[in-house]
Amino acid sequence: MTQVLNEQARRGALDLVFSAAPVEGQGIACVELPAMEMCFVGPRVRQRRRLTRQDIRERGLMTFQRGSQPHVALLSVLREEGLEDKRVHAISSISALVKMVESGFGVATFPRHAAEQLALKHDIAVWPSDLQLQPLPVFANFWSYPLDSPMQRVIQQAIQIATRQARA
Repeated sequence: MTQVLNEQARRGALDLVFSAAPVEGQGIACVELPAMEMCFVGPRVRQRRRLTRQDIRERGLMTFQRGSQPHVALLSVLREEGLEDKRVHAISSISALVKMVESGFGVATFPRHAAEQLALKHDIAVWPSDLQLQPLPVFANFWSYPLDSPMQRVIQQAIQIATRQARA
């Protein structure tokens, strides 16, 4: 999704994009926001004390779409842990990931804040793990407008809200 959103921003179809990579282009500004902590999520009813390397070897493993930062980062962690032969299912829908975790298909990677919020409404839980996931970088990419323009003020307010939320 990041690549598609960033390309739309680059072409001028979107004024502001929050994504996992910076957009480069004339007239586009970028602000790096606090990264999001990533975690493993599993079914609440089968929650364990700690997700081990062996658990990961034996369970289905899901993350976001192929080529996304969470997908690439997970493959990197698996390679470092000697689990490079582990099949990772790539899914682009958060709601589909939640349904598959609830059904017991396996564990998935999520931004921690999103996982905690989703756990309030779904039968999922954050599972502590022996594997350390890389944080998800977040960038606000936006078209530069004159400083006194209404659009520039809206963009700056959105970035301030996102920054406060990320730090909370």
